[in-house]
Amino acid sequence: MPSDSTPFIVTLAVAVLGWTLSHIVDRIENSPTLKYSIGHQVFQGNSIFSLTIKNITADKKFKKFTVVLAAPEGSAFKDAQTIPTRPAFEGDSPWRLAGRTAQFTIPAIEPDGEFKLTGEYTGTKRGAVWFIPDDSDSVKAVEPSFETFLAENESNVLYGLVVVWLVVLAAYFVYPSKRSNVDS
Repeated sequence: MPSDSTPFIVTLAVAVLGWTLSHIVDRIENSPTLKYSIGHQVFQGNSIFSLTIKNITADKKFKKFTVVLAAPEGSAFKDAQTIPTRPAFEGDSPWRLAGRTAQFTIPAIEPDGEFKLTGEYTGTKRGAVWFIPDDSDSVKAVEPSFETFLAENESNVLYGLVVVWLVVLAAYFVYPSKRSNVDS
């Protein structure tokens, strides 16, 4: 049954959710973090291996970052490609193929920069990925998760919490007849 403390309880709940969200996002953004996702498709006995990497750190630029795609034992790369997404820039460092590996050196990954790396190799088994940051940098590479979603959409989630808070408060004050009257 609603009472006069309902607005306070709702406000407190929204504040705790907002603080928790901000704490999760700050933890991710304060450590250099790349989000990556791997794709693997088989076509006519060959594999197409793709890797999408995105810098989700708000203020960290990664320099001379190397990514190695490794085909399984007994396979060999036939082709590779770097596909930067704006505002990312591929730079002048080409990819290199060496038997089972395709090596990509990305000169810089700006905050919110995203790259897709693809490679085609013989065989149908899924390959592996290695991230090699410059000696001066350490980086945490993570797969998409609820935390990475929050880091990328913090503002939208906070706006959503404010809207929910306003709707609940408006419903509380617009429909006072639903509340019990303690004074009578």
